[in-house]
Amino acid sequence: MEYNKDFIKEIDKKFPGVDNSKKYPLAYWPKNAKPLWNNPINGFPGFFLDNRYFFMPGFPEMAHPMTIEALDKFFPLKNKKKRYTLLAHAKESEMLDIMNNIPKNVEFSTLPKLDYTSEISFAGNGAKEVYEWFKNELANKNIKFEECRD
Repeated sequence: MEYNKDFIKEIDKKFPGVDNSKKYPLAYWPKNAKPLWNNPINGFPGFFLDNRYFFMPGFPEMAHPMTIEALDKFFPLKNKKKRYTLLAHAKESEMLDIMNNIPKNVEFSTLPKLDYTSEISFAGNGAKEVYEWFKNELANKNIKFEECRD
């Protein structure tokens, strides 16, 4: 184990002029660990070992961008599929009847969030059409949503 010097510098930069020693254990990683910096919530990194073991904060809002960073870096897709994503302001249970009608040939995923929203994503053949249909179904149920940048 050792302290990651770059992470220590970031802690001191983020909290200047104060004793940050209680935050330094966050930077105490296995030797040879390298950072995954893409954390839009607080900027603190996760890390990876041997280009195949990944350690990230547990909240999806933090871990998701770092997961994408790791996937893009170590497991790039040769034929990346266009993905259509939205954030629905509803619990998954409120959308089950819509989700049960999604065609099986379209890749579909849902990620519930702590604030009772759900990230809904479509990819593959026919994904754009199903995405548009899904948005209409949400609107018909008066469920608010935001389109996400993919």
